[in-house]
Amino acid sequence: MDHISYMKSKVKYDYWKKIIDDYQISEKTVIAYCKDNDINVKSYYYWLRKIREQVCKGIDFSDLENENKCEFAAVQPVISYQHDVPTIKIHIGKINVEIADGMSQDTISYVLNGIRNIC
Repeated sequence: MDHISYMKSKVKYDYWKKIIDDYQISEKTVIAYCKDNDINVKSYYYWLRKIREQVCKGIDFSDLENENKCEFAAVQPVISYQHDVPTIKIHIGKINVEIADGMSQDTISYVLNGIRNIC
């Protein structure tokens, strides 16, 4: 491609890149945007394809493959202990609730609210 043809293509590319960028921030449909800006919809999609092709030519796909690699990390489990015997036992009629040491406040509240709704 000679220098003049290259420059013509570059000017068109820059022009259409700006139009596509403007469309993307417009929050309109392609048809509405093209109608408002007196742009042929087929031309819009043609240049969108051309710009995507140019962008893809510049991508080093080996870098993308490296991004998706997965590595495992060692995780130290939280040491916890459980008692065989619950710390608190509540008997209300036929309902028996056993609360072990270390149970979360949210869990205890949830259970006690449930019992209150039943009784």
